[in-house]
Order: sequence, then structure tokens, then C-alpha cells
Amino acid sequence: MKRFIPALISSLALTLGSLLMVAPQAALAYTDSHLIDDAVFDNVGSMTQAQIQSFLDGSDHRLSAASTCLASYQTPNFYWDGSHWHYGDITDPSDPLYATAAWSSSYGPSTISASAAIFRSANQWGLNPQVILATLQKEESLVTGTSCTPGRYAAALGYDCPDTLTLHDYPTIGITGTCVNHERYAGFSKQVLWAGWQFKFNKERSIGNTAYDGDDALTYGGYMTQGTFARCGSCALNYYNGYATIDGQSIYLENGSTASLYQYTPHLGQSFPGIFETFFGAGSTSAYPTGTIFRSANPRTGEHFYTSSYAEWMYTVNNGFRKEGIAFVDAPSGTTAPVMRLVAPNGMHFYTISQDEANNAVRQYGYRIEGPAFVAEPNPAAGLMPVYRLRNAHNSDHLFTTSQAEVNSAIASCGYLMDGVAWYTNAQ
Repeated sequence: MKRFIPALISSLALTLGSLLMVAPQAALAYTDSHLIDDAVFDNVGSMTQAQIQSFLDGSDHRLSAASTCLASYQTPNFYWDGSHWHYGDITDPSDPLYATAAWSSSYGPSTISASAAIFRSANQWGLNPQVILATLQKEESLVTGTSCTPGRYAAALGYDCPDTLTLHDYPTIGITGTCVNHERYAGFSKQVLWAGWQFKFNKERSIGNTAYDGDDALTYGGYMTQGTFARCGSCALNYYNGYATIDGQSIYLENGSTASLYQYTPHLGQSFPGIFETFFGAGSTSAYPTGTIFRSANPRTGEHFYTSSYAEWMYTVNNGFRKEGIAFVDAPSGTTAPVMRLVAPNGMHFYTISQDEANNAVRQYGYRIEGPAFVAEPNPAAGLMPVYRLRNAHNSDHLFTTSQAEVNSAIASCGYLMDGVAWYTNAQ
């Protein structure tokens, strides 16, 4: 689902609506020193292969449409036999990573889906697959882009593509005009495999874990976090202050994941954390699970505001709204539907999972549909709890809550009327 900034919060909130459209960096969930939490970066279980596929084909509603480039893309398979990687029916005798033996049917099909390649790489290296998805968008716009050229697949994650962008041809594997410096790294599966390893290797080595994946003989030459660490299994211990010079600025690296991202792309202002937040929610708020829906309230109008964007939530708080915490969490099931956000002529917002109700609000009451705000489960199921919807008869605010105590208080003391169950959500 695309995250977005509303055009207007309230007609009584001065210029807050227009300010939200150009929210400054300070309001974001990440900083130059902390691009993403280690817990988020390492969350290999954030998505199953089926959920990755649902994300790419648009059925989980996080994207506004299916990914033109990746929803149905097939890529050469890879298989680890215990000593070598076998890569579809393609072999590279000069590269010890790949076996020279022919592809075996016991390895499965010679081609697999993009979602399968992403899932395998994430699980091979212990990496959040969302990191791979955000990087595919950052490097080649393969998630939302519509220009799906062979060159973009060949350099899908920008692995082994230096800033000089010298183009190379690899006719033996049918790839021409790619920025990838070596044939062994050119191609979607290879890019996903190698970039996944590099991300996790950089992260673990930057915090002194020389034993990661049995690669202790390799000497790491990248950025280090603060501490006394060795750069290889047999290397001497040295103290590192945690600072790195990036684009001429001294940046303190608060964690290994941030060090890894800068080692991969050594520039400030990179788009990765913003893309990650747009697709999956804030990556630098590990106290909040993926799919968290935040709530704030406008003390001047009585409106309750709901958003899945940490940046948007914090911007409302920084501009006069009351911070009310977590409202509920998306229910990541296979039958989730988008919750539409609408704004009334008086600036009050309304949320509904029913497209018919949204259309009726537009026709009869002059609401304007702003788009999908988040996703939710329309039907009851084991492990889910109802989200109740209440309506304030005095100011037309709609309150959404999982708390029966809050329901009772709102009805008894605040002039709210019960509308019923709006949708279902994960139990917190």
C-alpha cells in the first residue's frame, strides 16, 4: 500500500494540511545516524513468500497496483548443494561460487518467481526480505516502475555497480549494457543473492561478529560501529569510535544496520529509509510492529486521526495534535482489504473498509476520498479482535477503538453513539 500525506487535516487547524505535504526531515522516523533498527533489519520472518507475492501483485493493497516488473517475473533458480551454488542452467566455470555440474531436476524448477528468489535470499542470510524489496525500488524502481528492461533486472539491487556506471556486456549469459562489474553478479537471482549476503555481512562485521556465516577468514574493510572489535577472525582488536565520513560529513553510526546501508551506498540523503517506510511502515521504531496504526487527536476540533505512517503521525503531534499512541495493528491475513480515508468539507476525517460506504459519503455528504490509509480484516477470525466505530453527534468525529472500556466511556461521557464493528485487527 502506498503511504501518503493528506491534503488537509482540519479547516480549523490553520495551515497544518499544507505543511503535512512538505514534512521536514526532522519529522521522519529515521535520522542520518539511525537509518533502520537492527531488529527490523534482521526480521527475516516479516513476510512469507506468499506475502511477498501478495505485496508484488498488489493483492495486499500496500501497492496501488501490481508491480509491472516483478509480479509475474521468472528468474533462474539457485540451489546450494552444501559446497556450491547451482544457478539454473547457467554455470560459470571461472567462479568458485557456482558449480560446473549440470542443473539437476532434484533442485526443483530451473526458474522461480521473483518472490521466491527474494524469500530464499532473505532466509539464507537472516535478513528482512523487506530490505531487499526496498532496495529493488531504490536501485532500479523495479517495484513500482513500468520500464522493465533487461539491464534493470541484471543490476536489480545495484550490487557491484560503482558510481562510475561503466557498462559491460556478458554475451555468454545473454546480458549486455549493464553496470555490474563482473558476470558472476549480473542477473536478478545473483543480485538478490549477493546483495542479501552483503547487507548482512556488513551489518554483522560492523558490530564485531567475525563468525557470521563462517566467513571469519575474510577481512572486513567497511564502516564500524563504536566498540573494540576485530576485522577478521585472526585480526587484532581495535577500538572504533563509531564515526564515518560520508559525503564529507562525520556521521555517528548508531547501529550495525545503519553502518551496513552506508557501506552499501556511501551517501547521505539516500532514499532507502523513506522507501522502506512508504512500503512497510517506519523501520526505525522497533517498539512498533509492522502494520501499526497510530492515533492522534486535534484538541481544537475533537477529531481523531489515524495513520500507518510514523512520519505523518509525528508531524501531526509536532503541529498541535495530541499523541494518543497505538490504535491497533494491521491484520496481515490473505483477505485484508484497504481502509479508505475520506475528508469532509469541514476537514474532519472518516475511515471505512466499505467501498460502497465511501462512495455514498462522497455522493450524499460531500466527502472527498484521499485514498487507502492502511489495510484491515473485514471478517472475524481466530486471533483477531474487533475494532469498534463510534460517531460523535456533536462534531461528526469518528472514534475507532478496540477497547470496550473506551467505548463505554465515550458513550457515557463524550456524546458518542455506537456504529458497530468497523473491521478486525490483531490482538495487541
